[in-house]
Amino acid sequence: MGGLALALLSIGNLFRQYDLMLLSHLAGTFGFILLVLLLLKVLLTPKETLEQLKQPMLAAVAPTITMATMVGTTYLNRFESLHVLALIIWYLSLTLQVLLMLYFTYVFLVKRKWSWHNFYPSWFILYIGIGIIPITGQAFSHLIGEISLLISLILYIIFLPMVLYRVLVFKQFDKSATPLIAITCAPSSLILTGYLAAHDSPNKLLLVLWLILAQGLYFLVLYLLPKIIPTDFYPSWSGLTFPFVICATGLKASAPHFNGLTKTLLSALAYAELIIAAVMVALVLIKYLNFLANLIQTKKHA
Repeated sequence: MGGLALALLSIGNLFRQYDLMLLSHLAGTFGFILLVLLLLKVLLTPKETLEQLKQPMLAAVAPTITMATMVGTTYLNRFESLHVLALIIWYLSLTLQVLLMLYFTYVFLVKRKWSWHNFYPSWFILYIGIGIIPITGQAFSHLIGEISLLISLILYIIFLPMVLYRVLVFKQFDKSATPLIAITCAPSSLILTGYLAAHDSPNKLLLVLWLILAQGLYFLVLYLLPKIIPTDFYPSWSGLTFPFVICATGLKASAPHFNGLTKTLLSALAYAELIIAAVMVALVLIKYLNFLANLIQTKKHA
């Protein structure tokens, strides 16, 4: 559910860039509701949370909560009176994000024997998720944003070949885990968006090459989409949301750095990707609400 909250808050910001304020408010509201529910669950059921962190697949997606919280601070920071609160929450979220990275590395990489079966594209969230820092932190710390961008880039170069091998060669995904394959396209666009947020005048060659990589992986995931959406609903469906949002965001941020027909085509494609992202987020939100409603009904009758 953390991935869905992250996607809703992020697409709320993207809608705002297109002056689609009603959709922005709706997405932001749903995102905050889910985020608050998640945070309450973590605080009220600490033993259950700690047990879940012992499972590599769940531990790898845990940073979606801290990422969503950092995106949430961009909403709070629009109000001058809430700047200090937003700053405190942002730094706390950043600290937790780093602690989760260190915990995961020690428990699942250092202490455990390596196995491709335990390696999922969701590891991208854990290690490259810090790419959200330069996007959300321009009002808080430009320096930390730059450092985080560099670290996320290095980690991405390390993990990209591994993820592509896992997805395209090794495969062997459980049906419930196939939606996580969509995460493959997220980090390149996350780094691209962070780079553009931190640099008003980006290197043109670097921008072009990174945009080609980001969009190439986006279309790879689109091609794989019919194969990775399971018939039944699983919480892992959240993995089908944020990747599409951040790809649309990265392309939208890139378009103004081009001219003429190229700029027009990129802007049109970015809008098309916004629509696809909105459809995916809405679909997963409806599925998730139905799933939660059924869960509540089952517990009532138990």
